[in-house]
Amino acid sequence: MPQTLLALMTPERVVFDHIKLASICDAHGHRAEARLATFLTDIEAKIDQARHLSAEPGGLRRTCEDIVKLADNIGMLSVEYAARGVLDGLAAGDAHATAACLHRLVRLSKSSPADAWSLQEGALPDTVA
Repeated sequence: MPQTLLALMTPERVVFDHIKLASICDAHGHRAEARLATFLTDIEAKIDQARHLSAEPGGLRRTCEDIVKLADNIGMLSVEYAARGVLDGLAAGDAHATAACLHRLVRLSKSSPADAWSLQEGALPDTVA
């Protein structure tokens, strides 16, 4: 008799640093939305690139370093932490941790803004994955 394994997953919230977002709005005024949209588009493209580079550690490292910089610029905390987790896994030579953190990063990029984005002060989580 065939058996099916069902994985239940609760969507993770994409957490933003509201202080950093407010400073972007103050600095860029009515252009802030377009600036944020550009960063979000760039981050999404880099995450897709990282997914395709999963078997190439050097390229994956460079791409995740770019993601960390982009996400930090707009206070996208959970994406920044997930990308740092990939970098930590690569540095430790831990293929399982790298894959898990990369999977989290990809999952975060698929989150629907209306359902899974939240604002939070810039507190650091206890773990990156």
